[in-house]
Amino acid sequence: MSYFPIINNQTEIVVSTTPLSSGGSITSPIYDLQGFVEFDVKVEGDGTGASLFIDLSVNGTDWLSSVPYVVREQTFFLPIKLSVVERYVRVRFYNDGGALAIAALGLDETAQVATGQTFFRFYAYKFNSITPPLGRSIDATIQGSDNAELGLSMQFGQDPNGEYIKQPLSGHSQPNKTSTPLGANGVFTGEFADTTGYLQVDVTVFSDVDGVLTIQRSEDGVTISKATNYTVLGNQAFSISVPALSDLYKVIYTNGAIAQTVFELHTALKISAHNATIRDANTPITPQSLVTASISIPQDGVQPTYVVGIVGLAPTNNNTTDIFSMSGSATRTIKITRVFINGTAGADTTQNVVLLKRSTANTGGTPTTYTPTKYDSNDIASTVASVTTYGTNPATGTLVGNLLTEKIFLDSGNALGNSMDVTFGDRNSKAITLRGVNEFFCINFNTQTVNTKSINITVEWVELPQ
Repeated sequence: MSYFPIINNQTEIVVSTTPLSSGGSITSPIYDLQGFVEFDVKVEGDGTGASLFIDLSVNGTDWLSSVPYVVREQTFFLPIKLSVVERYVRVRFYNDGGALAIAALGLDETAQVATGQTFFRFYAYKFNSITPPLGRSIDATIQGSDNAELGLSMQFGQDPNGEYIKQPLSGHSQPNKTSTPLGANGVFTGEFADTTGYLQVDVTVFSDVDGVLTIQRSEDGVTISKATNYTVLGNQAFSISVPALSDLYKVIYTNGAIAQTVFELHTALKISAHNATIRDANTPITPQSLVTASISIPQDGVQPTYVVGIVGLAPTNNNTTDIFSMSGSATRTIKITRVFINGTAGADTTQNVVLLKRSTANTGGTPTTYTPTKYDSNDIASTVASVTTYGTNPATGTLVGNLLTEKIFLDSGNALGNSMDVTFGDRNSKAITLRGVNEFFCINFNTQTVNTKSINITVEWVELPQ
């Protein structure tokens, strides 16, 4: 790792020194950065906070990328390495208390009240030479007096409103957000938001009278593939999280027969979170120092999750077929996320295990039914129509196809052999999905002869709105 000294080979541009009124704004000229290696922005002012946007373009006309920053201090300095931006750049500054940038970034904070400035300095700097690296190794201490800078590579992506920012972020969908009260039987209709790359859609509503929230899904913005209604009671905050299963989502709210005096509707698109810690260059760095860290933060699942755990299933018949079956649901879509199987046998046995799907139900076979367990007691009861094991072979339903085949070793006596433990939906593929009560997930032993087996089975799934 190398550190780079700061060399003042730069061109200084005075953009403005005129103070801005409350809510005032200024846009810099367009700068052609061809041949330059760094572009810096420095702003000084006595306002209460502001929003700053770096706009990027390949031709100086079409501004396809915009990077927002919240300005919280009276002196704001932003260095930009030109290896991560387009040829042309301009800077927009809004004396708005930070409101626009906070909204663009989807931050959970309140903007300051904007006030007029009494002084303002807005500068830009272009560097036209590459600074040579210092021959300093990572095990050498950097003192606060050393001129050094840490480079941070950035990945650009779009926010929910199509703005390009330095990393994909959760944020509000502005066309599906309002705080304007509705009259009697009034309707607010949002616009389809592109949810590509997002994990879920969160909608929060507060109204002082009753109403109905509708969330629409579409793949093309024309045909509605699914519309789900939710009753919102007056003076009770309502929130719902739905998985981003379609490309487009839109929110509609229909007020009841009494005009609202208070109404807040917010729609947010969510992705996985991460965080980074960057040590200030004025702090000495030692071999034990954490210079920068990027930490993946696992998120607890947001969908209602259920499980059945079966201990000591003992099929008694020879040529064993289905030993387990679960149906879909009449009201929700079932996504199977994990299957775990192990056990013992009277003699060492290599057991074929087949996970498969059927389109009609099994019948007979000495069935035993099970009630699913909720991971979260606040979730609704499972809507799966049936979960069944079989002591003897059932008359099997119509086979759709095999989903997974595997061999596990069942040891004799009480010793455990190996297990089958597989998860679904955590790669770029769908989980095993059951739609409606006429789809069935089954575990099958491929007509192998039973030899005093004792089988443990765990199946986990989530239930999603259809």
